[in-house]
Amino acid sequence: MGKINILSNIDKNYFNYYKVTITSILENSSHKKEICFYLVEKDLSNEQKKNLKEYVKKYGAKIIILPKPPFNFEDLQRETHMSEVTYYKTYYLGKIKEKKIIYTDPDVIFLADIKELFNFSLKNRTMGGIKDYAIGLRNGKDYINAGILLIDLNKWRKEAYSNKCLKELRENPQEFFYAEQDLINKVLKGDITQLPLIWNRQKIMYDQTPARLNISKDQYRNLLEHPKAIHYTGRIKPWHSKYIFPDKKYYLKYNKIAGIEKPYKTNYSLKENAWKFSRWFLYKTKTREFFELKILGPIYKIFSRKQK
Repeated sequence: MGKINILSNIDKNYFNYYKVTITSILENSSHKKEICFYLVEKDLSNEQKKNLKEYVKKYGAKIIILPKPPFNFEDLQRETHMSEVTYYKTYYLGKIKEKKIIYTDPDVIFLADIKELFNFSLKNRTMGGIKDYAIGLRNGKDYINAGILLIDLNKWRKEAYSNKCLKELRENPQEFFYAEQDLINKVLKGDITQLPLIWNRQKIMYDQTPARLNISKDQYRNLLEHPKAIHYTGRIKPWHSKYIFPDKKYYLKYNKIAGIEKPYKTNYSLKENAWKFSRWFLYKTKTREFFELKILGPIYKIFSRKQK
């Protein structure tokens, strides 16, 4: 078979997390020598770049490291925990001279052979994506999560989607609260194939019931127990001590294989343990939304009025 191309964007703060992601890909791949990583980096050191090249070489794979795009993304609208780095793929998808590529965020763990994802048919569309569980799946919309994508680069270039994305960013930056996720869903509307949910199992599942996600109990159970890719969405990640969900074990497994020290120190403080217990309770009882909307919401409004 041909090359399996995989694109990601990072800054120096995500170096270790990216290394864990590519470790999970390589450890589960049946065609390691066909894998070519494309990494767009903002501020990696020469030592970090050398480390990545030597690391993937041990598996027989290849990595091509690309510089920050010549476009000012820094002042654009985005959710507070997102970096401007998240926009970089919209530029480079128009520059990489391949036929097809997978994009993955660096907070993803793959538990199955990525070749299976790479070989999905896009049904004559430019992009394949998995519904965002919060905005797409729950609300019944064709809105995809941008953390894992499959892209026909020939079609992307033919449609000049990079230029269209950059044009939208210049003209309507206030529209894209969820950064390039909102951007891609707008610009490529009608040109996206829905891929199986199991290839982008998102953290929000733990706070939802099958009914709220509009899926069957069997689907829900399969997504929880047998995901092919786990996307650790949100502010609190599995490399934080506060992360309380059971899929943390997968992250720590590949973190160890990558030869990286445990990413956090266990905190036994009363404050943190109380927070973790309350978060665990909300997850087990599926009452997080009720708590945030009915209790925290009114309290926030009261304090907001007092500050005006």
